Amino acid sequence: MSVSVIIPCAGRSKRFGELKQFKMLNGEPLVFKSIKIFLQIEKIKEIIIPVPKGNHDSLNIFLGNKSFKKKIKVIKGGTTRQESVEKGMEQVDNNSSLVCIHDAARPFVQKVLIESCIKKCDNYDGSIVAIKPTDTIKFSRTSIIENTIDRNNIWLAQTPQVFDKAKLKKAINRSKLSNIKATDESYLMEKMGYKIIIIQGSVTNFKITFKVDWLFAEYLERILNEN
Repeated sequence: MSVSVIIPCAGRSKRFGELKQFKMLNGEPLVFKSIKIFLQIEKIKEIIIPVPKGNHDSLNIFLGNKSFKKKIKVIKGGTTRQESVEKGMEQVDNNSSLVCIHDAARPFVQKVLIESCIKKCDNYDGSIVAIKPTDTIKFSRTSIIENTIDRNNIWLAQTPQVFDKAKLKKAINRSKLSNIKATDESYLMEKMGYKIIIIQGSVTNFKITFKVDWLFAEYLERILNEN
């Protein structure tokens, strides 16, 4: 079983204030932290990285100074995450049976989580990593609380997310016909009725969204290197 990885990297990071995916963390672009983990997994055949226009050459130069046993493709991404994944899917190797999608801004993903997601696809149409919320969940459309949601049945989705390639292609095609907008590919698969299983994630597999998250990432990187 071969797996292709897509790491959408074309976002403009408006909430962060700069292109965080290329910001240097301990001497390496943030996205490279994730790339290094995926390179360690035997079943992964290739890594596809959709990037914004103008950042194609700089990332290629950084990667070109290193030697990899797996194929890494840097391509032009779309204006949204969903479009970047679609463009990545167009480049997926014909021999890959699974596609793994991972956020470029989650640099501390663990190898065991990726391998667990891949393994679960033996029995399910896809798998995602998620964690349980620790806060009380309120529902409101107008800032007035309408309902308190039972958090025992709530999961906060992370990545990686791994899916059957052929079924993911169908889900993406359906979303384009129906103009469905999604913040992750699991939603598109769910809309098709496919069975997606949840794997318990990790709080360290957080997504860097705001400047304060970068401070935590620097701290965690330092702690991990010390150990």
